Amino acid sequence: MHLAQTTNIGKYGTRDAHDVDRDAHDVPSFTGNVQVPFYFYDERALIRHLDLFDSDAHLWREATGGQEAPKPQRPNDPLTAWVALAYLGGLEAGGPVLPEELDREERLELAARVLSPEELLVVETIAVPSHFRQQQAASLEELVLYGRNYKDRLWSACWLILTGWTARSDCALREVTDEHPVGRLEHAVLDAYALSTGIDRKSDLFGWKRISADYESNLILHRLAICEMHYRLNGPPPYEHMKETVSIGKGWRPVVRLVPTDS
Repeated sequence: MHLAQTTNIGKYGTRDAHDVDRDAHDVPSFTGNVQVPFYFYDERALIRHLDLFDSDAHLWREATGGQEAPKPQRPNDPLTAWVALAYLGGLEAGGPVLPEELDREERLELAARVLSPEELLVVETIAVPSHFRQQQAASLEELVLYGRNYKDRLWSACWLILTGWTARSDCALREVTDEHPVGRLEHAVLDAYALSTGIDRKSDLFGWKRISADYESNLILHRLAICEMHYRLNGPPPYEHMKETVSIGKGWRPVVRLVPTDS
């Protein structure tokens, strides 16, 4: 399986020509719904417990002469493992578990061996590239609203959702108005995508109507929904993984998680 054929976005959101005519209904509805266990927040525990490739199933097949193993239950299934790794920035070179010499795309290629296309899309979306994780929230807000590249706007929006920045009551990006019926953040990304195809939402209503119902527009909204669902289930990453974006100050308070030790 080749990643570009699965996710349509590739490194930093590169669009593939053969996906231009894909139907909007091809965008999956699956958003992951994975709860990351507390003990995965500790990198040492993460390395000990993650089974990215379902090695027990491999042993089962060898021991039984080729029979398929029972499907692993969460949190021991590959999807939860890959989501946890993506959540903590482990899809970047130098992250835990996988060899350091692999880059983000090579690690996603490994994930593609054991995940369905729908699952891979969830992991890839949560694995926001480090370039965006290393920027301050105010800079990412500017990118969402005024970035020239819609993929930059998309990744910035994803990271702001995953860190909880958009959950703030004073975050203007969450504003819903008659002009932005699906939210200002969503419209900012969709507007940039439309402009990349030569369509201005305010002056070309027919073009906007057409573009707002195509595959790429639906994929954008689906990615943002994945991030919303992940944040709703897991909250933000541990502070050490998002401190470059959000510093503790006005409107924020530290939260301590107590994690049971191994018995």
